[in-house]
Amino acid sequence: MTDTSDDNVLLAAITRSAEEFSSGKGWPDGVQNLLENLGRATGCSLTWLTQTIEHDSYHALRDMRFEWSAEERYSQIGGNHFNMYKTSLLDSYYGQIVAERAQGKWHTLIIAEAPDCAMKKDWIRQGIKSTLTIPIMVNGTWWGTLGFDDHLRQHVWTDGDINIVRMASYMIANSVVRQQLAANQRRFNIIEKITGSGAWEIDFRQRQSWLSDTLLESLGVRQYGASQGLLSVIRLIHPEDRKRLFKLARDCVADNHENFRMDLRMKGEGEVYYWFDLLSHITLDGDGYLQGLSGIAVDIRSKKKVEISLREIARTDSLTGLANRRHLDETLAKEFDRAHRYSQPLGLLLLDIDHFKILNDTYGHTRGDQVLRALGRLLKDHFRDVDHPCRFGGEEFAVVLPGTGLAAAMETAERLRRRIESSNFSGLPMTMSIGVGALPEINVTNAGELLTATDRALYEAKRTGRNRLCLAHEGHLVAFNSKLQ
Repeated sequence: MTDTSDDNVLLAAITRSAEEFSSGKGWPDGVQNLLENLGRATGCSLTWLTQTIEHDSYHALRDMRFEWSAEERYSQIGGNHFNMYKTSLLDSYYGQIVAERAQGKWHTLIIAEAPDCAMKKDWIRQGIKSTLTIPIMVNGTWWGTLGFDDHLRQHVWTDGDINIVRMASYMIANSVVRQQLAANQRRFNIIEKITGSGAWEIDFRQRQSWLSDTLLESLGVRQYGASQGLLSVIRLIHPEDRKRLFKLARDCVADNHENFRMDLRMKGEGEVYYWFDLLSHITLDGDGYLQGLSGIAVDIRSKKKVEISLREIARTDSLTGLANRRHLDETLAKEFDRAHRYSQPLGLLLLDIDHFKILNDTYGHTRGDQVLRALGRLLKDHFRDVDHPCRFGGEEFAVVLPGTGLAAAMETAERLRRRIESSNFSGLPMTMSIGVGALPEINVTNAGELLTATDRALYEAKRTGRNRLCLAHEGHLVAFNSKLQ
């Protein structure tokens, strides 16, 4: 083909195929139709597409994937020797062609003009008079070859024709990439479903983020779409975990670490937070600054439920249902640090059932357990949600009162003392002695010292007659046995 009208025919063939590819008809139907369009437009006997399976300096293993033939006698794909066939490259002429093809170079050849070699004999045996081969390069690698064989003409291809046909090779390469991406996506989806994980990516420079379909399904927010603005996804992360995430990322950059792992909560459907095990990889820009994060998020909500349940069991007194001594120690330390940091008040009550040993000895341990359970229910009902009633041990109890100063703690303790005094516990009357301590009135430096001071106040309340309060205040113990004024 040499004139403009022929070029237009070839361009029209490329255009028809491009429309099919853009409409989603790629592999395999679009490729097959492309070969037919090219074959009819060029007048060649056979258009074909082979895939390179492997090659080295000695052999090339290829597979004939697609072909279109003007007549059945030109067809090669039906021959077994063209399915997964190996070609020797020891012939220096053909070996050079294949080496150049692997580098992306096209070749046009009049067979009669080729130097004598084994490959020339093979072309003649097939009845080929001229041929054009264009490598299909995918991500810089020789994926395969687009070929045009002419059995009737010694066809001379112009540079214009070749450039037009090379457009077809780009379309095929694009189709291969799309096929590979689709296959990888299928494999990726299988891995996600098996592992219960979803992929994610955050690009700080582009201010974009991406969540995989599986991760979106886990959150129940498919309506948002996979590609998001940066802030819309970051807002899904629990505020406390968001701070930890960015701190870990900054620490990794400072320490030259590429990966880190953490548990975090992400907001899903119904404004509910779900737990994920986040495995993260750090991407830096050319100047060594943080550019983005990516990784997988494994849904661990079931695991977290078990962990939380076990943690509750480990911190709960099995008899009364109140928090136990372990929870008391952790909570008191945390609240003490918070009160000290923000100059806020903090109250602490220690309670002891009066004459509980006599009750046990008289009525038995079963009755004693009933009394302890009833007292546990009363303490849960009596205090605020922010307060922490705990079983300290035996017949002793403790209550941590965040944001409560000494005066308020005294009033709370007295109301509790009177309520217990007037209540009936499994048919038995009961009284309690209470030690009261509070910040900032007590000059202590840690939670342990506050607990010790309040415990001394409890001991003083019992020593001075029971059924009363005793306050720990500036190192002095002050006992009360009547209504506070």
